[in-house]
Amino acid sequence: MAGKWFEKSYRRSLVDMHIPDWDERFLSEFDSKEYVRLMKLACVDSLYIYATSCVGLANFPAKAANMHKGLNGKDIIKEITESGREQGMNVIVYYNIWSKWAYDNHPEWRVVNARGQGTADYMWDQPGRYGVCCFNSPYRDFVKEQIEELCENYAFDGLWIDMILLPQTICYCSSCRKRYYDETGCSELPRTINWENPDFVAFQRRREVWLNDFTSLLRNTVNRIKPEASVAYNVSSYSAGWQLGGNVEFFNLNDYLSGDVSGEPLTVTYTCKLFYSASPTHSVEFMTSVADSNLLEHTILKSKEYLRAKLFLTIAHNGSFGFIDAIDPAGTLNERTYRLMGELFNELKPYEAYLDADAEFCQDVGIYTNFESLIDLKENGTRAEDVKVAESPHYMASVSAAKSFIHANIPFGVINKCSLSQIDKYQVIVLPDLVVMDEREIEAFRTYVEKGGRLYASADTSLLDANGNRRSNFMLSEVLGVTFIGRTPENITYAAPTEIGRSLLPDYSQKYPMTLQSGQQLIQADGASAVLATIVLPDIDPDNVHRFSSAISSPPEIVTAYPAIVSNMYGSGRTVYAAGAIEAMEKEAQRSCFVSIVQELMDKPAWFESDAPKSVEITLFHQAKNNRFILNAVNFQKELPNIPVDHIRLRVKLEHRKPSEVSLLPNREPIPYQYDGQYVEFRLPRLETFHMVAVHYAQ
Repeated sequence: MAGKWFEKSYRRSLVDMHIPDWDERFLSEFDSKEYVRLMKLACVDSLYIYATSCVGLANFPAKAANMHKGLNGKDIIKEITESGREQGMNVIVYYNIWSKWAYDNHPEWRVVNARGQGTADYMWDQPGRYGVCCFNSPYRDFVKEQIEELCENYAFDGLWIDMILLPQTICYCSSCRKRYYDETGCSELPRTINWENPDFVAFQRRREVWLNDFTSLLRNTVNRIKPEASVAYNVSSYSAGWQLGGNVEFFNLNDYLSGDVSGEPLTVTYTCKLFYSASPTHSVEFMTSVADSNLLEHTILKSKEYLRAKLFLTIAHNGSFGFIDAIDPAGTLNERTYRLMGELFNELKPYEAYLDADAEFCQDVGIYTNFESLIDLKENGTRAEDVKVAESPHYMASVSAAKSFIHANIPFGVINKCSLSQIDKYQVIVLPDLVVMDEREIEAFRTYVEKGGRLYASADTSLLDANGNRRSNFMLSEVLGVTFIGRTPENITYAAPTEIGRSLLPDYSQKYPMTLQSGQQLIQADGASAVLATIVLPDIDPDNVHRFSSAISSPPEIVTAYPAIVSNMYGSGRTVYAAGAIEAMEKEAQRSCFVSIVQELMDKPAWFESDAPKSVEITLFHQAKNNRFILNAVNFQKELPNIPVDHIRLRVKLEHRKPSEVSLLPNREPIPYQYDGQYVEFRLPRLETFHMVAVHYAQ
């Protein structure tokens, strides 16, 4: 598409305007000129402006007559799109799919949960605030018409649509029931969750198709009227799993991947890495609130040190940073927020010349995820009205694996089906409790290992196919060299090293094995596969709570012959299977075991090596057209301000390339280095929060 503004924009801002109009004071003091002035003060290069909010009121003279009364007819979309562009900023119009106005005025459009409730009865434990309408109802036409109005009447660079997701529940409204009947002939929607029931899984896939259909409708509407404008959706909801409907096609309907995300630094890392690999343009937008507790604290701002670290952690992933503020009910904004962000964005500006969307992210290990595995088999048999939105075992294992790799300075990425054709560039692929796999994935990983790739898999990986059929054996059984037998009833188990597996668990033995705070699969090692650890169980009876060997813990007592960790050669490659999700465990010894497995699987030199402490994350990009590597180091400690870190040792693999300069950016201050024919080695100057280093090489 022409004019990819999002590939060169790194400083963005969005102001939440979820303000009702029952009081004439609300938004009565909004001033478009002041809004744009504050964006300039904040050094923003792309501003977002609300056309609608979750309360459903329009900030423009909409045909539906749902314009916010406090604006007194003032068209702030016109004012800000024109003024923002005059000031040299990209202007992106924000539209929210949730609408309390439509919910109140059209009860027949409402999402209805399994208890017969509308969302205003319960959503987020704040009754009365959030009204969600179903996009299978005539509400879809209402939204389409408003998108058409915006595209026809205003000049803007992009449209960003929020809250376009399945409504955190199965909807049982009449429109959903009718569409389901029209498409399947079934008069009743499923009311029991069961991921091993093909009928229920087919229903969930159908719900995702409905979401994609609505999303495509809106995208096609924009493309038809304003083809030069970008279209993106808030896709951050994917991590919450199946109830919100994330899927590959939904990701592919975005020009760039963007998310309004709260959480710890690890969330930034994981999200940016996934968005980078899943976006064809590698265009990533990470958005987070300036006010504390994800905007719940209206006047308490996050510290400058915290925001600086999040900003540069995003930049270290070649991403764009968007800060989110929340408007006062009267329509005013706190200048302090924009002065603060202006200071931080001014720190960023000198580095922007060294960012490149076409750069190759240098990664040795790929954590593989898919949307279908964002489920919890413990939900099987649960009534729809009783199921909660929660992160899945697979997601938690994936994020925990990412944390272990950061601590161990292993170059890694997060990938999904969007980049399945590119897995050959990774030395090792990790499948963390990836319970659901389809035939395309099975064949891709079988071929990958056969050609020499290295694969780690754990727990339930490949036990369910994409249609909800539980297989009698792992679909990757031949590749992993194991056969499925069953599962331990115990939810505390142990792994004891064998003689050939002692390097993985050097501090443990059969008498004192390593704990897993989970059950394990009971498996048989096949053929020439090697058993590196075996299962040891506590002497407890899960069906009799009065039987235990120790009242406080559940010590290892029962030695078994069942393998806990198995290594297998397949074709030219190698695999390791863990019967329990070791990568999901949080203790240092457990992380060390997982990291040791991955490091032993790596058979080539890594892209970089470092002795950086756990609070520091290193990322590396290759900019081939500029004959250089760009290395980023971010120090993000739990307690801020950061304690500076001195003399971090770094080695960057150049292979056949000969270094010509190593310099600290943005001022290209020379850094002394050594070159051994493969790696260029240097020491990083004192690191407070962020350093960017350029490693230039001769052509």
